[in-house]
Amino acid sequence: MRTKYIYITLFVALFMAGCFEDEGNYTYLPESSPTFLFKYPNNMYCYEGETTIMKGEFRFDTPDSLERMADLSFEWKVNGVVLCTEKDFNVPTDEAMEMLGLTEFPSSHLLGSYSITENSTGLKYMTTVLYNFIPRYGKGNWMILSKDGGNSKLSYQRMTKKNNGNKVDTTFENTIGIYRMMNGEPIPGSPRRLLDHHAPALSAYSGATLILTDKVAYEVSNESLKKASDLKDEFLDGTPVNFSIVDAYYTKQLTFLVAEDGRLFRRLFSDNYLGGKFLTEPYEVDAKGYEIDFIANGQTATWTSHRLVYDRKNHRVLSINQWYTPLGAVFPITPAGTGHSVPVWDLGEDVEVLAISEKGEEYLSPYTANLFRMLYNKAGKTYIADFVLDSNPPAYYASALNNSYMKEVECPVQLTKANKILITSANSPGNYGKFIFYTKDNELRYIDCGSNYQEGIFMTFDDKVTAIHYDLSSSRHKEVGVGLANGDFMRVDIRDKNKPFIIKKSVFNVGGEIVDVSQTSTREYNAE
Repeated sequence: MRTKYIYITLFVALFMAGCFEDEGNYTYLPESSPTFLFKYPNNMYCYEGETTIMKGEFRFDTPDSLERMADLSFEWKVNGVVLCTEKDFNVPTDEAMEMLGLTEFPSSHLLGSYSITENSTGLKYMTTVLYNFIPRYGKGNWMILSKDGGNSKLSYQRMTKKNNGNKVDTTFENTIGIYRMMNGEPIPGSPRRLLDHHAPALSAYSGATLILTDKVAYEVSNESLKKASDLKDEFLDGTPVNFSIVDAYYTKQLTFLVAEDGRLFRRLFSDNYLGGKFLTEPYEVDAKGYEIDFIANGQTATWTSHRLVYDRKNHRVLSINQWYTPLGAVFPITPAGTGHSVPVWDLGEDVEVLAISEKGEEYLSPYTANLFRMLYNKAGKTYIADFVLDSNPPAYYASALNNSYMKEVECPVQLTKANKILITSANSPGNYGKFIFYTKDNELRYIDCGSNYQEGIFMTFDDKVTAIHYDLSSSRHKEVGVGLANGDFMRVDIRDKNKPFIIKKSVFNVGGEIVDVSQTSTREYNAE
C-alpha cells in the first residue's frame, strides 16, 4: 500500500512543485490528501502575554489511515519561519513574535500555513492559517465612562476569541476602574465624553481615546491604557484660560478641540504624525467671530473632504477642511443658487440644532458634492432636513441641486438635547444609514428616513439609556454599545434590525451611571 503513495508522489511532483512553495496554496491536492477540520478561513488568535493553543485537526479517508498517521511531521509557519513542529500549536505569543522579528503588533493578520508531511514519501499537505497577533488591549473592545462620586471612572470590556476545533469561542473579560488600575490615579472631574482617534504615534495597532471631564482632557493609548498626554500641557504658549473641553475631532494629522465657551483650538501634526502643538490663541474664522456648539456627530468617511461644526453665535454651519490645502482651515458655508432646503449659512435665532451627519448612502454628481442631514428645532417643532454641500477648494458652498435628495420634513416626534441621538452614514447590514436612533427614558427608538420617516421602538432596557455608540471595528455596523443609568453596560447585536438582541455574556455593572461608551479601533472613518 505504501508503494501506491510513492507512485502518486512521482506522478504529481512536477505538477505540484510550485503549488506548495507559497504558504496556504493547496488548490491542487491528490485524492489521498487529508481533510482538514478547520473552519475556513482559519484564524488563529495570539494574545499578548498568553500561550496560544490550537489543535491541528485533520483526518485521512483512506483504508490505511492509522498507518499514515504514524508517519507524519508538522509545521506551523509564517513568512518562512517555522513557529511549531508539533501536531498541535502550543506557543507563547511573545515567543512567536520574537521568532518572527516583530517589535510591534501588526495592524492585520499574517498569512501563514499549517502543513503535514508524510515522511516516507515527502508529500506535503497544506492549509491556510491567518495568524492574528493581538495586544492584550486591542481592537474591538469597549471603554465605559461613568460617574464616580466627584470623579470619573473608566472601565473596560475585553473580548477574546479562542479556537475550539472548527469553531471559535468568544469570551468577555470585564475590568471596573481600569484607568486607575493602569495609571495609579483617578480621573478628576465629572465625566463628559469618550472620543476615539487614529493616533498612529501612540498605537499604530489600535489608536487612542480622549477622555473628557469638566476638569481634564486625557489622551490614553488603546494598546496600553496608559495616559499618553494631558492636553492642557500640549499648547505652544501655555494652557489657555478657562480650559474646559466639551468636544473634539481627530484625523491622523489634525486635532480640533471645542472649549465650553465655544472657542476652537487646532493642532497640526507632521507628515509622520509626530510633533505638533496646539496654538494657545483660539482659531479665527472671520470677522463675525463664533461660538462652536459641537462638531457634527454621525459617522463620516475620511475620504470626505470636510467635517461640519455648528456655530451657535451666528446660527450657521462651518466646515473643517480635512483634505485640501490649506489643511485644517475652517470655512463658513456660503449659498449658491436658490431653492435650498435649509439655509445652513444663517439658520436664524429661533433654531436649535441637535445633530448633523453626512448621508453616505447617496452618491451625487459632481463628485465634489456631498449630502448631509440635520436635525433641528424651530417654532416648537423638530425638523429633518437634507442639504448638499459642494467643496471646490478653497471654497465650500451650499449647492441648490434640483433633485429629490434636498428636502425638509417635520420629524414625527419632538426631540431635544436631552435625547441621545445616534446617526451613521454607513451602508451597514441593517441599512442603518437611513436610521436615526434616539433615546427616550429606557427605550431606544428609531426614525426610518427610508420608510416615510416611520417611527417606533427598537428595544427597551431595564433602566434609562444614558449612552449609546456604534461599533467602530467595521463600517458595516454589527452592534451598538449601550450604557444605562444604573451602571449596566451591554453589547447589542443589530445585524438584523427586526431582531436585535442583547449579547447576554457582555452585560456587566460598572458601579455608577454611565455617561459614554466607545469601542477601540483604528478604522478608516470617524464616528461619535
